[in-house]
Formats: sequence, C-alpha cells, structure tokens
Amino acid sequence: MRALYLNPTVAALAAAVDGERRSADTEVPEPSAPAPQVLRVGRLGLVVCGFLQLLAAMAYLYITVLVPVAGDRWISQAPTLAFVLGRSAVVGVLAFAILAVLPIALKWILIGRWKREEFPLWGLRYVRFWLVKTLTVISPARLFVGTPVYPLYLWALGAKIGPGVSIFSTSIPACTDLLTIGAGTVVRKDASFACYRAYAGRIQTGTVSLGSHVVVGEHTVFDIDTAMGDGAQLGHASSLHRYQSVPAHQSWHGSPAQRAGAAYETPAPAECGTRKRLVFGLWAVFTRVVLLGGLALSLVNVVLGVLPSGDLAPDRLQFWAQMLPWHLSCWLASSWPASPFRSPCPGCWARSSRPALSIRSMDCATGCSGPSSA
Repeated sequence: MRALYLNPTVAALAAAVDGERRSADTEVPEPSAPAPQVLRVGRLGLVVCGFLQLLAAMAYLYITVLVPVAGDRWISQAPTLAFVLGRSAVVGVLAFAILAVLPIALKWILIGRWKREEFPLWGLRYVRFWLVKTLTVISPARLFVGTPVYPLYLWALGAKIGPGVSIFSTSIPACTDLLTIGAGTVVRKDASFACYRAYAGRIQTGTVSLGSHVVVGEHTVFDIDTAMGDGAQLGHASSLHRYQSVPAHQSWHGSPAQRAGAAYETPAPAECGTRKRLVFGLWAVFTRVVLLGGLALSLVNVVLGVLPSGDLAPDRLQFWAQMLPWHLSCWLASSWPASPFRSPCPGCWARSSRPALSIRSMDCATGCSGPSSA
C-alpha cells in the first residue's frame, strides 16, 4: 500500500517493483530462526480450565444480581419517591464500588505484581490470568475513559501513570504493572496496549513504556517489549512490533512502524490545572455513578416489582426463569431499532455527505509523504 502512494503512476510502480525484485535476488537470505514448538495441553487440562472459568463466571453473575436485589428490598420500603431515588443512588454507588474494586482486590491477591514471564495456556496460572483480565476488562471503570478518573484506576491496578495523562482508549491493559506512561502523554481512541500476547500455546507478558508528552494515534497496536521516547509520535493505524522503540522527538507510522517524513501537527495544549481536573472528575463520578446508578436501580425496582410470583431470591430457579424475558426484551429493544437502518442507510449517507479532507490533503496537513502502511 505504501508503494502505491509513493508511485502514483503505473510506470513508476513497475520500476519500483522491478528494483525491489532485483535487490532481493542479489541479497543473501539470512538463516531464519526455527519456529517455536507449539505447547499443547491435554483434554483434561482443557476441561478443568473450562470448568473453573464457568464457576468464576457464575459467581460473578451472582454478585452482580445479588447486590441490586438485596438493595431493592431496602429501596421498596422507602415511604416516598424522594426516598426511593435517594436509596437507589446509595445502592447504585455501592454496587459500582464493589464491581470496580473487585478486579483491583483480586489482582493483588491472585497475581500480586505482573512481571515479564511466560506460562502455558489452559493451566492454573492461565485461569488466574484470565480471571483478573476479564474482570478488569468488564469493570464499570470503563465509563471513565477520557476523564482524569481513568488514569487513577490504572494506577490502582499497578500501572505507572504520570500527571496530566489523557487516555481515550477503552482497551484496558491486562498486565498493568508492565505499563508506563509519562506526564502529559495523550493516548487516542482504540489504541491497544495489552502488555501480553498469546504465542505458540503460551501467554507472554512484556512491558509497554511511553515517555512524557507522547502522542499515540487512533487504532494503534503495541506489542510487548515496545517503547516510545519523550515527545515521540505514532501515527494512526500503526503498530510497534516486539522490541521496536521510537526514539525521542521522532514521528513514526506504518505496520511495522518506521520513521515518518515529518512530525504530525498537533494543537497547542490547552491550560488545564489540577482544579479543573478535580472538578471534572468529580462531575464524571456524580453523573455516571450517582445519577445513572440511581436511575438503573429505580428501573430494576420497577421490573422486580412486576414479577408474577414476586420471588426476589436469586438463588431460586424461578427467579431467573422470570428474569429471562426481561433480559431478552431489553436486548431486542436496544438492537432492533437500529437494524432497519443498517442495510439501506449507508448508501443514503454516502450520497448525502462527502469527506471534508481527502487522504492526500490529510497527508499534506500532517507533512507525511504517504499514509500509514498498515
């Protein structure tokens, strides 16, 4: 793809391809390293791992239902609507706190600090890894992505986060102790830095280190053992492969990334002191935990109040049988309204809208010789 943009005519592209072919013929191929042997696990190990994962999933679902159901009994005794909303807010905050703190507590209890290591899939070590990773990914703390609260959550999980960091990616790293982000760094939407990878039947963990005032573009991917120096930039849809490192104050793009022709233009940083961050973080907590949590618990109170049998015991099969139609109704109500628009509307939107910038104009604006090779 990069060759197409660098050679816009057929003649230039043919000459470039011919030159690359000749250089490849003259080069002496280096001996390739032998492929690692895939580590395989027996059927018993798969069964045991799956059974433990099923037990963990059922226990988590029980906790997520037990807290609101237990709180509903207290909410239903409220004498007035104001007390109902107030108690719903209290129970919502408590449920959010439990679900947000649970991954942190289990991480420090089951794992401690993540280290650079390698362990086989489907073993007991993998079960602990999977449990902590899954609870971290589905944590309600994802609601605070893009706010000053989110870096604090990663810090509580063991990540080394500097002041003034802005993270807009919902991809929560699994091995947080191996993540380092310097002061003033901006990580844009959909960037992935999991700090682990699955390879040849093993889980390999490694570091991802970002210096201060680094700019990470959208849809970028960091493999383990990668780094970016202070003031470095990584273009959108780019990737750093293992052991790659971007030197300080350089701009890279592509997959695998390589040095770009010029730096990406970024706007001057806006003034944002500690007071603004504190106020914005508190407002985010209030709106997304107190208000939304209270409204959600009020809705749960209404749903549970109209159950045919009035059975509010989640340890009984009848409770789940009666809740299943409500789950299906909510899922259909949220997914079906958008379905009729998925097939005809893309063509309508394409005819009624046009891009503000072409690819070439975006390259000229950023000073690059061509788009990412990803």
